Amino acid sequence: MTQKTVIISGGTRGLGRALALSFGTHDFTVVALYSSDRAAAEALEHEFQVQHINGSCILANEFSLSEGGELFLVHNAVSSFHPKPFHLWGANEWKAQIETSLTLSIELNRKVIVPMLRMGKGTITHIL
Repeated sequence: MTQKTVIISGGTRGLGRALALSFGTHDFTVVALYSSDRAAAEALEHEFQVQHINGSCILANEFSLSEGGELFLVHNAVSSFHPKPFHLWGANEWKAQIETSLTLSIELNRKVIVPMLRMGKGTITHIL
């Protein structure tokens, strides 16, 4: 049986956390990426242990991929919530959103695409 690994950006809180736990209960190895909230990452790692899930939490900018198994990337846009309509955002708010969502997405895609091509399979999903 091929090992299945899911990499989830924004994987330690909210929807990403729920996805990490769900994939983990379905025999996936889970890599939950996060950008700054170490307490949320530690809480999720504890939950992985309690539920006997093969999972880990890694800072997104420190993530590197080791070959092996079928890969699934779930890019959970990890966009900061803004309490005002997007048409009212200033240039700095737009820049932050692009950096958080688009740049990370491209970087993660680049890290997984070659191993996926070698395996002849894999899945990339973007949640915006």
